[in-house]
Amino acid sequence: MSDIEPRLPLSGRAVTDALGRLAGGLLRRRNFWFVVAGALLLWIVPASCTTYVPPNMVGVKQAYYGDSAGIRKDIYGPGTHFVAGGVERLHLFPHDLQVVNFSESPSEASKGTRAAGSIKIQTSDGYNVQLDVTVIYRITDAHQVFVEAGPGRAFEDRLVIPRADRILRKTSASSTAKSSTRARSASKNRTSPTSGS
Repeated sequence: MSDIEPRLPLSGRAVTDALGRLAGGLLRRRNFWFVVAGALLLWIVPASCTTYVPPNMVGVKQAYYGDSAGIRKDIYGPGTHFVAGGVERLHLFPHDLQVVNFSESPSEASKGTRAAGSIKIQTSDGYNVQLDVTVIYRITDAHQVFVEAGPGRAFEDRLVIPRADRILRKTSASSTAKSSTRARSASKNRTSPTSGS
């Protein structure tokens, strides 16, 4: 008779024993640790010295130490850029169209846009008007925005919303007064009795 044994399917215990023997053999070898250390260095060093600027964003570099400490005027476009870790930082600003929605209605707000309260204006005639407006803007000079407003999205609270509010109040107050005057004179003409039949 021959010594033929049936092939049994692998059990979970047999697989874990085999993986344990393989891992134990690798951990005992010095070359394995050199490869692991080299791979970690190749992963950690570039990650700590570079910053990625995603599409539709621009970066403004700020140096914290050294002779050139301060905000640099260079604008960095999309891509990976060298930044000395702990000494420099790249602040990101959007370069595409941005939206600020001035509205009191929560249904008009979305996650991708900035929401602010609606603008309440008193016309020259004494009427109160509430404006629900959407303002679309784009940052053209990220360096100037960073100098005036600071890092992050602070430019929305410090620059965009106050300026948009001021401009909308100025332009809407005069146009609202004119349109309300026209509407009142038109309604008087419609309701006044015709004379002499």
